Order: sequence, then C-alpha cells, then structure tokens
Amino acid sequence: MYYGVTLGGSEYEEVGYSADMPTLTGRLGYEIDHSKYTLGGEARLGYGHKGSFNNADIKMTWLISALGKASWQVMDRVFITGYAGYTIADTKATTTLGSSKITDGSFSYGLSFDLYANSEHGLNFEWIRFLDGTMRGADYTVDYIGLGYFSRF
Repeated sequence: MYYGVTLGGSEYEEVGYSADMPTLTGRLGYEIDHSKYTLGGEARLGYGHKGSFNNADIKMTWLISALGKASWQVMDRVFITGYAGYTIADTKATTTLGSSKITDGSFSYGLSFDLYANSEHGLNFEWIRFLDGTMRGADYTVDYIGLGYFSRF
C-alpha cells in the first residue's frame, strides 16, 4: 500500500474558454507486485482552486477518481506508469450573470514518471486527463499536470 500527495494545475478547456486551477490531490493505492512490472489500483481525492478567464471563474470543489495502473521499470528506481479509470468532479462556474454548480464524470487516463529515492519514498511527475465530456452545453476537458510525493507503508 502507499499514499501520496500531488500539487499541480488543472486546465479546464472548452471552445472559447480556458482556465487554469491550482489543484491539490491526495491518493491512496495498492500494488499487486513491486518488481519490473507492477499492477495496482488507486483512489484519489482532489480540490481545484478558482481559475479565471474573461470575467468568468471556475473551480473544482471536489474530485474523486478510481484508477487502475500498470507500471514498468525503465531504469533502476525509475518507473513509467499508465493510469485508466473513472473520475467524478463537482465544478462551480461564476459569471456576472450568476453561477452554476454541476457534478459530472468521465473516463480518465494518464501517465506518470516515478523516481524512487529508496524502496519506500519517491517523487512523481504526472499528466492525467481527469474529465472529457459535455457540461453546461459545451464539450470540455480537464487536464492535470502535477508533481507529487509518495510513500509506501
């Protein structure tokens, strides 16, 4: 088992609108084997602070993900990990005309590079597309890039 925390940025993007949100995610996971090839699962909980564009604000009040993962050791203490699963997020959009709050979910996928300092602690750099769907009448995506710390227990 392991836990971790990642700090990064989520980009909400739709046609004509894009906003970056500072985002914090926590994760808890389990790996079946920790050798050259590893399979596992991970649960995440996240929060995205307000991002703005053209007098419109958007924020992610919460995000929950369940992800399967497969890792491959490419060098000593360096792994590449692929993720696939499902994410549900609650967003709030605010303009001068008012605000709307919507909960939406979609298939999620991503990649990370994991660098182990020793057998228990490490850092990772990741990109994950948490959401890809239609919300508020527009097609949108939420991509996340972050740098994190993880530890096994």
